[in-house]
Amino acid sequence: MCGLLSSSWYVYALTYYELMPPGGFQCLDATANEWYPCEPYQFCDMQPRPEYKIDYSDKRNLHNWVDKLDLACVKNETVGMIGSSFFTGWAVTSLWLPGLGDVYGRLPIFRICMVVYFLAICAIYACFNVWFMIAINFVMGAASSARIGMGVVFMQEFVPTRYDTFVPTLWSFIDAFTYLLITFYFCLVSEEWIPATGIGFIEGFFCLIGCIFLVESPKYLLTKRKYAEAERILNKIAGANKSQAFAFDRQLFGEEEGINFYVLVEGSPDVEEFIRGYKFNGAV
Repeated sequence: MCGLLSSSWYVYALTYYELMPPGGFQCLDATANEWYPCEPYQFCDMQPRPEYKIDYSDKRNLHNWVDKLDLACVKNETVGMIGSSFFTGWAVTSLWLPGLGDVYGRLPIFRICMVVYFLAICAIYACFNVWFMIAINFVMGAASSARIGMGVVFMQEFVPTRYDTFVPTLWSFIDAFTYLLITFYFCLVSEEWIPATGIGFIEGFFCLIGCIFLVESPKYLLTKRKYAEAERILNKIAGANKSQAFAFDRQLFGEEEGINFYVLVEGSPDVEEFIRGYKFNGAV
């Protein structure tokens, strides 16, 4: 779930990262060597353009991407592309990338998307160009179409049947609540943008490390009739949960890869519920 939630601290907070300072700017009078209040419409078209800075003495002004990417004199359409590029990347890949999880497996596609997504996160901190930031957000969105679109399904396939509705609902609630937390952060905690993304960075890093130990979805393996591998992974999960080892009853089906899956012997209650729920849902 951490991997699914980490992008919320970046995408939902773009409103604040791109927010022009309500308290205005300060421009340098080169003749008098003094700073005076000014606005972008006053200095952006001046030749030569005077030295300017955000007036951070006004606590309403955030330390955000306006300073980092020098957005003061960038066209509004270009600034808007920072956010829209994320969803453009999502839209471009949404028709084919999540579907690769049905072909090559949930785990390898999720791992690849998490690596690409996390590298994009790291690039954000090193980026000082608006066009580079647009490209980064496009890559983040492209990876997120499968990271989230397929990742929710991947997560749900590990959940016992009785929690099929609860877990995705919990994820949606936390995801939506993140925007409120971001608002509280900038209102009550700090004006700095980097700590605001820290939670998302930690969540993404934690998920990236977790991907090393993550196993393929047994439900996916069942649909692909990879029964021996599904049995091995279910035993691995049972071992991690300190549950009793189990095996499918092969006397009913003969071939190891021809398991009927209607009978499970020496199975833990969780695994038995998993298989019963899976058969009930008509997946096999």
